[in-house]
Amino acid sequence: MIIDAYTHWTPFKYVRFLKSVKSTLAKNEAEHISSLSSAKPGFFDPEARISDMNQYKFESQVTMVHSIIEPNTLNLSPDENLKGCKLINNDLAELYQTTKGRIIPVGSVPLLSDAGLMRDEIRRCTGELGIKGFMVPTNCGGAPVDTFIKFWEEMDRIGLPVYIHPVDAPAGSTRPYEMEYDLMHVVGWPHETALIWLRMVKSGLLDKYRRLKIVTHHMGGTIPYLLGRIEESFNREASKVLDSAGNVYTGTGSVLQYLRRFYYDTAIGGNPYAVELGTKVFDISQIIFSTDYPWGPQGGKKRMETYPGIIRNLSIPEESKEDIFYRNASKLLGI
Repeated sequence: MIIDAYTHWTPFKYVRFLKSVKSTLAKNEAEHISSLSSAKPGFFDPEARISDMNQYKFESQVTMVHSIIEPNTLNLSPDENLKGCKLINNDLAELYQTTKGRIIPVGSVPLLSDAGLMRDEIRRCTGELGIKGFMVPTNCGGAPVDTFIKFWEEMDRIGLPVYIHPVDAPAGSTRPYEMEYDLMHVVGWPHETALIWLRMVKSGLLDKYRRLKIVTHHMGGTIPYLLGRIEESFNREASKVLDSAGNVYTGTGSVLQYLRRFYYDTAIGGNPYAVELGTKVFDISQIIFSTDYPWGPQGGKKRMETYPGIIRNLSIPEESKEDIFYRNASKLLGI
């Protein structure tokens, strides 16, 4: 059995809504995703997705809105932010019903709306819509997601998984050349994931909220490769390190102890050595299989064809491969 635990979906009612708002960024991204979706049925057609799943013997997909139209990143007003999330969540709930549970919904959260309205929407999603978790961006217009404390309080209370998806840094805050050649997406996003991972560890968020279940994309970004550097830099003998208030402090404990507080997916671009490194750095119980469908060659189908083979060829026990393919995701999502 295979559960593809991190995929994306185009909710067209929401996209049409974006085309009606004042934000130029929202309008542009809505046009972009509309153009992409029109050429690739897997972006929006449940039957096309189920057909692909059947062809490659995938039992289920876990899906959420595309990060490029994530409602907390588009300069929407608080009211628009809330309405956009509701449209997404309604669409995902309908998709869940239409596909008889084979496409599992991960909803969107109005982080930029009133905290009470945000909690109301989370509770509507879990109580009425059957939403199994929530996706949030690494930053909302430059505000790092770890700073949205009311959200983390609620997620700690309900115990559902939070999928953190990397997004671009806000315009004007980056080196200009990062936006050329698609560099922000190709290498900037894995770096952004590592930044937020470390912020969550060093800010004390994970110590305060111990029930959080957090999924990082792309096998934790650059974390596996840089783990030695990270651990060395934050140990008690580290050179000067500044906290968020600009105060100098020294490390207080091992970063390694937090590795198992996160989940890591296998959508890392199809390089078997990168996946193998992840299995050596992280515990197998924290790794979930994913393709990032429908992104990638042939509308995601090439990944569905090739990514399972990467797992099957790993030098790990067969039982561990089954954990990655479906058991870990089943446990995480309660399905």
